[in-house]
This record gives sequence, C-alpha cells and structure tokens, in this order.
Amino acid sequence: MQARRLNPEPQPPLFDIYLRVRHPYLDPATISHELQLPAEHSYRAGEARDGRAGAAGASVHSESCWLASLQPASWPASSVGGGASGEQSRAGQINEALARDPGAALAMCTMFLRRHAAFLQQITREGGEIHLRIALDAASADGFTLAPQHMGLLSELAIALDIEFDER
Repeated sequence: MQARRLNPEPQPPLFDIYLRVRHPYLDPATISHELQLPAEHSYRAGEARDGRAGAAGASVHSESCWLASLQPASWPASSVGGGASGEQSRAGQINEALARDPGAALAMCTMFLRRHAAFLQQITREGGEIHLRIALDAASADGFTLAPQHMGLLSELAIALDIEFDER
C-alpha cells in the first residue's frame, strides 16, 4: 500500500501580478508607505547602481524605481470581503477563485488602485510612470477578460497594462 502525501507539492501560480512605479526622484520608502505594500525590489534616484562599487566613474540611478507583487489571493480575508468568523470560509473560496482567475485578480487589483488613486495621480503629474504587469503561465492560462470599468480606471490613472506569457 502506498502512503498518501499529507502535504502535496504546492502548485506554481498560474499568474503573477506586479505594480511597478518609476519616478524622477520619489523615495521608494514613501511609495511603500503610501500604498501600504512592501517593495520586492527598489532603488532611489541618485543611488549607486549595484555591481559598480569601486569602479571608476560609478554610475547612479537616474530615477527611482519601486516594484511590488499584487496577489489578491494572498491578501487578508478582510480585503476580499471576509471579516467576521462566519465569512472566513467564503473569503477562502474567493481567494481560491482569485488564484485561478487572472481577470478576477486584476479586478481586485483595480479596487486597490482606486483606493490609492490620489497618490497614483500625483506620481504621474510629477513625471512618474506606473505599470501593472501580469505574467501568465503560457501552458496553463486560458486567457482572461478585464471588464471595461477596470480598463477605464487604468486609463484614468495613466497605468499601462503589461501582459507577458511565461514558460514556467
């Protein structure tokens, strides 16, 4: 008799969603603070570029850059409508659906963006640029739909949507 695996190997995500901000001078720590989201990667305008320490004429970053993952399926239950203990199972079902449906996850991300619209508009007014990037697993993603109201918000906030197909 073969033993059952109690903890099966975690499945790689079908997609990843990232928010990237480039700005002429804004401190990445300010972006993290305003969006209440930690950066996975960042650097500030004027900082020395990595790997150039000690090199004659070391170059510096000409702009600030901030990158963070937006994965609604990993957000707390209160972010997706589950707050009370009786709603926790419903929130778990929503999170499970978000992990499989890039369109639904992007819709949740646009809700996040709407909450921070004033700050995001400030970034673009100051010469910054914002990208929402979705990387889909080409082998298992069937595609998705992004509703017009969500596309309208991205346009209103001057946020570019980048779509990539990865071989994972």
